[in-house]
Amino acid sequence: MKGKLLGKVGLIILVAIVLAVIDLPPETKAPYVSWAPDYIKNQQVQLGLDLQGGSALDYKLDLRKVPLEDRKSKVEGNLRVINRRINSLGVSEPNIYITEVGNETHINVEIAGVDIEEAKEVIGKVIQLEFKERKETIDPNEKQEIEKRANEALQRIKNGEDFALVGQEEELSDPTLVTYTSSDWKFRDEINDDLAAKLFAMQPGQVYEGTVETGGEYTINEQGGLVELTGINILKLLEEEEVERTTTEERGVLVRHILIAYKDSDTTAEGITRTKEEAESFANELLERIKNGEDFGALAKEYSDDAGSAELNGVLGKPAGRGAYVSEFESAALALTEKGQVSDLVETKYGFHIIKADDIIDPIESTTTEKHIKYAKIFYSTIPSDWQETGLTGEHFVHADVQFNQVYQPYVSIQFNDEGAKLFAEITERNVGKPLAIFVGGDLVSAPNVNSKINGGSAQITGNFSLEEANTLASELNTGAIPVKMVLAGEYTIGAELANESLAKSLWAGIIGLVIVALYMIVYYRLKGLFAVVALSIYAIILLFLIQSQLDTIVAVIIAVSMFIFLMIKILNSKDNGWEKLLTSILAVFALFFIVYLLASPIVLTLAGVAGVILSIGMAVDANVLIFERIKEEIRDGRPIGSAIDIGFDRAWSSIRDSNFSSLITCAILFYFGSSIIQGFAFNLAAGILVSMFTAITITKTFLKTLVGTSFAKNYFLLGAKPEKKERK
Repeated sequence: MKGKLLGKVGLIILVAIVLAVIDLPPETKAPYVSWAPDYIKNQQVQLGLDLQGGSALDYKLDLRKVPLEDRKSKVEGNLRVINRRINSLGVSEPNIYITEVGNETHINVEIAGVDIEEAKEVIGKVIQLEFKERKETIDPNEKQEIEKRANEALQRIKNGEDFALVGQEEELSDPTLVTYTSSDWKFRDEINDDLAAKLFAMQPGQVYEGTVETGGEYTINEQGGLVELTGINILKLLEEEEVERTTTEERGVLVRHILIAYKDSDTTAEGITRTKEEAESFANELLERIKNGEDFGALAKEYSDDAGSAELNGVLGKPAGRGAYVSEFESAALALTEKGQVSDLVETKYGFHIIKADDIIDPIESTTTEKHIKYAKIFYSTIPSDWQETGLTGEHFVHADVQFNQVYQPYVSIQFNDEGAKLFAEITERNVGKPLAIFVGGDLVSAPNVNSKINGGSAQITGNFSLEEANTLASELNTGAIPVKMVLAGEYTIGAELANESLAKSLWAGIIGLVIVALYMIVYYRLKGLFAVVALSIYAIILLFLIQSQLDTIVAVIIAVSMFIFLMIKILNSKDNGWEKLLTSILAVFALFFIVYLLASPIVLTLAGVAGVILSIGMAVDANVLIFERIKEEIRDGRPIGSAIDIGFDRAWSSIRDSNFSSLITCAILFYFGSSIIQGFAFNLAAGILVSMFTAITITKTFLKTLVGTSFAKNYFLLGAKPEKKERK
């Protein structure tokens, strides 16, 4: 029994040490948590504006034109858009929340480390719903502006400015348009043909006299389509040298073939009426005749539907293996390993092929002396922007709703007004088979494909949506349907120096509070007080872990459910009556949801929150005081220390539960009705109360139990009480 108890104490201390390490700042704990997932490595206290400095913006939302039933979703939609806009600024740990001031709704934004004027310009834009179509070509005027800008940069270089410096400045000014790169060593065939023609005629250190327009290379855009990489280049040759280069020519197969096409195949042959099944059957007949010894060339000349090669007895001029043929044909040809070998039937988009190997070309290795170079370029993209306006906006939009099809798959139904219906019909007619992009507040939220022209002003956005995704999309669309004007109602800035001073004072207040409470407990309750101080230290470690927690939600749920089961076992085994057990169960359920939220959602710690944490230190001792006084009464009554501890905890529990439950109700009221400052205070106080109950009831009791059977159990001075009656047998 004693060993089991010591094992519990050891486990408590081990967990406390692990949590204490996790509580350290990221740079300090890095060597000790290299094994941990990122949400442990990066976990740290997130300080509010008043503790780290920065700026606060208070935006009033003008909701007068929004129907009452839509206002909640409209506010939440605006909050999501503002979140995206702030993320685009690269702001670290922003604090964004909604407040109600009388009948007004406000969105408060607290940010640090960003130009406040830039932030106001980005955040304050009206959130508008827009429908856009794919832009196929760049506007001539837009291209002229890009050319003008490139020529101005070239002129700066000719006037003596450093090439690399100009390129880096241009890229910084507009990274979506301009890219500066400096290459490693390249051979001619590794460079775009247009660039190579200029670069290999230049001298090291020379800047090409004009700009060079390039194209012919492709990339894949966000929608999965091929986009040509067109642009204007400014070139500088950095270095050149002659080197020996060894190249290997790929294995190839010289082939001849017989093509049997059918009516719907992709062929230039005329008068083809046979079906695909008939073509396959006829091709198999020819293949069988070839296997029986008939001349391949004669059959090709007589029956092949490839007129060009049929005249040459089926011979193709280019060897397979050089990318000259479609992939199915090349794969089958390269699978032939011997001269004269004939393939099985091969199907391509042109029809059915029979392929014969005329010759096998082995890989050839050769060494030549070639020039290779290093160069730098400033590239100005002339790729057309993905989307262009259609004139269809939120002004033409009525509403979006989530509905379900026959198999209960959710989709989003949208409705336009009469003018919007006409525009939508025109837009969908010219974009059949193409995506139509939906933007809210300048952000792309969806780009569904248009399957056909849509009349009547009603449409469906379908996809493999979950219900949550469909609801979010509908909310986004409704957010931009009636633009909500955001008025900057307030702005203030807290300097870093003032914030540091506030943080330092808060830390000292917490330390002084802990020390005073610890001294009082040790002096007044002696050995029991010492155990309470250890439990109080563990309480501080757990509370700090919860406040800065960034755990994965699944991990948070597992921890919280484990704690909940532990509490329920305690409740069911208690001697409380039915009403007391019900009250305790409600408290346990509340604790479950609260701790899940704490573990999965990092809390922004403000001055008010610090006040709640410091006050909760006193609340943490309150439970210990009640327990210790009950234990003293039992010792005075002559009970042994083990029995006194058990009875003292049992009899103190109802008082602890009732006082803390009433405090939690007060915290809930403050959190629901209070402003953000009051909410921070209430939230941190509630967290402290829950953790203090756990440490006082579980950890302190476990430590005290270790006294049973030791000499300390008979030292009444250390216990702070002595029997006043004879000990009971």
